[in-house]
Amino acid sequence: MINYNNNLVNLEFETIPFEAYDGFKCNLKRVITEKPSTLGPLLFVHGSGVRSNLFNAPNETNILKMASAAGYDVWVENWRASIEFEPNEWDLDTAAINDHPAAVEKNK
Repeated sequence: MINYNNNLVNLEFETIPFEAYDGFKCNLKRVITEKPSTLGPLLFVHGSGVRSNLFNAPNETNILKMASAAGYDVWVENWRASIEFEPNEWDLDTAAINDHPAAVEKNK
């Protein structure tokens, strides 16, 4: 289990590419832990104009560390509005129809 009260513990991530239903290339980042999760997957999705690392604040504790320590299989999604990718045209309907369902399917 991750001791999220220890500020020397840095999270490590596995990057899992996936394609949205319309072919746009996105990715998921999964927190790597020593123990298997006991509470199942938990997917964090950022807003537009940021990236998934938003949830991994460089603090003693953050929401990803807390969720992982609690036993969740923690995932974060970079969808088409992420600054992780080249600028592109998008709207929330496109993401809701194509990106987010494909991300959920990928982390089952």
